[in-house]
Amino acid sequence: NYNIVRHASTLWSLICRYRLEPEKELEEKIDMTIDYMLAKVVYDSYGRAFLYEEKDDEIKLGGCGIAVGALTEYMDVFQSDKYEEVCHDLGNGILSMMDQSTGEYYHVLNGDFTRKEEFRTVYYDGEATFALCRLYGLTKDPQWLQGAKKGVDHFIQEDYTRYKDHWVAYSMNEITKYVPDCE
Repeated sequence: NYNIVRHASTLWSLICRYRLEPEKELEEKIDMTIDYMLAKVVYDSYGRAFLYEEKDDEIKLGGCGIAVGALTEYMDVFQSDKYEEVCHDLGNGILSMMDQSTGEYYHVLNGDFTRKEEFRTVYYDGEATFALCRLYGLTKDPQWLQGAKKGVDHFIQEDYTRYKDHWVAYSMNEITKYVPDCE
């Protein structure tokens, strides 16, 4: 009954805790936790990566987003580029779940990469957009910022303020680091 999305989220919390109080034992636990998460990353035939939830045979947009968030946090804290390639691949997975004309995300795929559920929860949108912003901060590759902008445009068009979601807020805060006037 293990939930890999919650695993990724907890990983991020561990890394944030390490930032505040570095400890060798915690660093070892973080490395083991990352290894476990990365064992659950699957690739489609285009080389795009997704975090796979084995128990439900699902790929959740939010899981991909939070995995990127955790890995970029790790690379920032440990001053490493160790996970840049998998983050890039996960970012491509996120972009593949976005309608490029509207900025709307598709939320859940089956384990075979076929579509399962168009919308599950609003926080998946925020996690995915946050991840794209973090990828842009890491690489300065404009494709990530363009994707994040499309996501934010969708939030504005659909009045996501009504959801009062923390992940949407995190993504809005993150994008203002790179688009301060909210073009």
